Amino acid sequence: LHRDYCPNQSNFHDLPTSARHFSETLAADYNPINFQSKFHNADQTTTNCNKHTRKLIRSFCQFVNNITVHLSSCHLLLTTTSLMMDAKYETFLTDLFHLGVIQFGEFQLKSNHTSPIYVDMRRMLSHPTLLNTAEDFMYEYAKELEYDVICGVPYGAIPLTSALSVKRCIPMIMQRKDAKSYGTKKIVEGVYQPGDKCLIIEDVITFGSSIAETARVLRAQGLIVTDALVILDRCQGASRNLESLGITKWSLFLLPDVLLLYEDRGLISNADCQRISSYLFNVTDKIAPSALENGLQEGAKVDEAGVWSVKAAKNAASLSHCLAKQLWEIAINKKSNLCVACKLSDPKEIIALAQQIGQFICMLIIRSDLIFKHPLVDFISELKACAKSNNFMIMDDRKFCDVSSIVEMQLTGGEWSIANWVDFVTVLPFSGRGVFSAIRQIKSENNFACFSVLSLHAKDSLVPKEFSEQSIKTAEEEIDVVAGVVCSKPPILDSRFLYLTAAGESDQALLRVEDFDGMQFLDVEYLEMNHGIQYADIYKVWACVVVKMIDECKELLKKLFHIGIFKLETVVMRSVYETPIFVDFQLAISYPEIMNKIEELVYSCLLQKLKFHSICGVPEGGLPLASIISVKRNIPLLMYDKTKETTPTGKVVDGVWKKSDKCLIVDDVLMFGHSLVDAANILRQNELEVTDAIVILDRCQGPDNFLRSNDIRRHYLFNFTDVLSYLNEQALLTDCECLKISNHLLAFSDLAGKFIDQCAMEKMIEPMFLSLDRLSVIYHPNARRLWEIAYSKQSNLCLACDLCSPSEILKLVEDVSTNICSLKLHAEIITISEMPDFFLRLKELSQAHKFMLINDGNYCDDSDVIIELMMNSPIKPAAWADFVTVQCLNGSSVFEAIEKVNKDYNVACLPVIEMSTSGNFFTEEYKKRALSLAQQYRKIVGGFICQKRPINDPSFLYISPGIHYKRGMKDQNWRTPDKAVRFNRDDIIVVGRGITKEKFSRVWAYTYQQISWDAFMIMDNAIVNRE
Repeated sequence: LHRDYCPNQSNFHDLPTSARHFSETLAADYNPINFQSKFHNADQTTTNCNKHTRKLIRSFCQFVNNITVHLSSCHLLLTTTSLMMDAKYETFLTDLFHLGVIQFGEFQLKSNHTSPIYVDMRRMLSHPTLLNTAEDFMYEYAKELEYDVICGVPYGAIPLTSALSVKRCIPMIMQRKDAKSYGTKKIVEGVYQPGDKCLIIEDVITFGSSIAETARVLRAQGLIVTDALVILDRCQGASRNLESLGITKWSLFLLPDVLLLYEDRGLISNADCQRISSYLFNVTDKIAPSALENGLQEGAKVDEAGVWSVKAAKNAASLSHCLAKQLWEIAINKKSNLCVACKLSDPKEIIALAQQIGQFICMLIIRSDLIFKHPLVDFISELKACAKSNNFMIMDDRKFCDVSSIVEMQLTGGEWSIANWVDFVTVLPFSGRGVFSAIRQIKSENNFACFSVLSLHAKDSLVPKEFSEQSIKTAEEEIDVVAGVVCSKPPILDSRFLYLTAAGESDQALLRVEDFDGMQFLDVEYLEMNHGIQYADIYKVWACVVVKMIDECKELLKKLFHIGIFKLETVVMRSVYETPIFVDFQLAISYPEIMNKIEELVYSCLLQKLKFHSICGVPEGGLPLASIISVKRNIPLLMYDKTKETTPTGKVVDGVWKKSDKCLIVDDVLMFGHSLVDAANILRQNELEVTDAIVILDRCQGPDNFLRSNDIRRHYLFNFTDVLSYLNEQALLTDCECLKISNHLLAFSDLAGKFIDQCAMEKMIEPMFLSLDRLSVIYHPNARRLWEIAYSKQSNLCLACDLCSPSEILKLVEDVSTNICSLKLHAEIITISEMPDFFLRLKELSQAHKFMLINDGNYCDDSDVIIELMMNSPIKPAAWADFVTVQCLNGSSVFEAIEKVNKDYNVACLPVIEMSTSGNFFTEEYKKRALSLAQQYRKIVGGFICQKRPINDPSFLYISPGIHYKRGMKDQNWRTPDKAVRFNRDDIIVVGRGITKEKFSRVWAYTYQQISWDAFMIMDNAIVNRE
């Protein structure tokens, strides 16, 4: 550093002299901003000063900043010393104060700390002049750093990052708060290459957790992150936290310096300045445990071997269950609270592993439904002997979740009869208390207990919070059979239980389903407006607007095509229907010149014709464009975060506005209009007027009526019809490709109403819901086949055959095969060793007598476990089942598993939305989220297991268990076939004990068939007559 600034003093021993001079300069004007500015100016005039040296200077200044902050907090520098700050900085900070960006009071921060000061930097969004000034300051800093792309922390920093990108021609990428569950399913939007260096942009930083999370996501995509640039640092430990993660934080301003300025200018008192500075010094925090740090290390992965740890340290005497005491005593004696989850299927390998690691563990966790029987291995005896000699216990992690009678058979039946030899099982009491009743029934003969699963560690787990809270209370009431709980963080700590958690679980994040809009095109000149309506049938209406595009729009379209905006690939949209073309406008944010051109065309073709006070971008797609418009056209910007309800100031919408101000909504692509209506509702709830919305591209899929009914006029830059026509003219799309896309748009334009106006739809039942014509809309081929069988056999009866003997099952099925359309089994309770070719024979029987097979596996686990269960377990349901039942509690992992299985097989899944058990936790909120998730995987979902039709979508089948002519027994609520079909509008009824436990099974099967089909036809005739 010395040599660059003092080239004439080449002797290294002269350094102390120049260093003293350097110190004297600092002492004369300690203010970091002025200090940095002074030496930054020196950068520009010193010919021998290279970029690396300037970065060293900034590092030194940052060090000085930290010293200043700590001294200020100790009140050693809170004197009448005047800040010597450049006028442009002082003016900017003073404007922020008068705008209300710096607020004083009591504020609950995201970290749960209560702060006497809150920095609401988002108020600056409504003042483009200030946003432009902030961008100028950021660029002066940013140009000294090395990077390839920039990324703003969502959502607050996206407007600033967008302005920086467009004004300085810097490629931008954008991190979504959650990965898209449809379309490209990306979490980072834009164009980048692994190894590119990314600079993170943020407005305000406290502890650094938001930057750390963004860095984790970016690094996971192969980007290099070493620097982050922020407007204001609250000086509460962010520098230290980020430095530990390999990130250098650069800030324009430090909050203690800002407070000193405000005190010096008489804007705040000395007492307030000292009180807040003291708070800043005393309230610091460390971000994220080691799991986050590991996630930020390049190449680091969560251990997938399934290592578990027992978390609660307690005295064994306080534990309630005798097996819990035994397990904890083993842990204490062995000085090991390590449990190992073994997902092997070969009994010899499991025994070998247990012998190898037995001395180090306190419990071995297995999945018995994965394990094959070996003729030369007495697996149970050898594993128990190994456990005894090495002093560890055994758990079966099956997560039992069913009615009590089924759980009893799962515990005592099948190949392994696990109740006879395991010490613990895991249960998921989402189905109610029946699981505990089953364990209690068996416990009288076998000494074993359960661990109740309170939460699942999938990224997008749908386990409701109330379930975890209620389950711990239920566990307390069922304490005679509950030894502990499995959860990431227990709602309460009860010394009577052991607490287990999967290692690395704290690194998992909740993935929320996001809104999505399709695409749109503007009639830029309003020269031609030709409305054509074409009727495909009574349900299909197609409206097409033909427009003439100006040359600039055509040139822009060509550029958009060449950067890959239009993807000719089959993608599942948010509407859960597949599309042969996907428009990924998020790529454009990495091309500043293209974003500039889009903004210019939007402004000249659309904005100049509209009247409004402010604009609001729909996150995430519309936010960059809205930010650029705001900065370039000096239009106030508003912003809302759809992932949280309020800010610490109690607001949902960020920015400054007055009551009845008119706000224009901005988005990139429009399909059905969900996102525009959601945005309008949020803004209207905050006393803003919304009448218009602009989008870049309209997919022409029928949003007009829906938007009109919500008092929204949409204006577009492009529409899909003209886009296809132009791309075809330019030989960028073939005639065949255009025809395929046009047919898709025509075929699915009518679906807008089905997905949008759900409330209106539920007031009626379309005839096709019940008639054979419904075959044309049922999506999954297996579901279509089942519906066809039901009509050909005039039977909507499914037999639930919960028997353990293969020969008994085959005999019963042969008796009732003419009366059923499907057969439902719990394959894991069947003793396969009695008849090794049982499933082959069952499949042949189903094909001969025309009924389909459902394996009621109730799968709810990690995707790798489900794949093993489906393809490589002893029962291997992928090879013979047409359908399998799944739970949505573990999020998308179950659907992703079925997708991978279907690369080699053809199995449809049936998500369980409701159960017939009493006291279950299938709340309306859970059902809504589960349905939304399942609909995103329409390609593999054949229907739903439910008590009544949850949605009016004819493309699914609705299958209802719990049907019996009696009132119910134990933990089940039974209904009659007539009620299920006529009143609950179910398609297929499932009958078990009403047939299998009766003396004349064939007679009862015929009876249920006739009753349910008659009810079905009465319903059908009633609708036809009404029509």
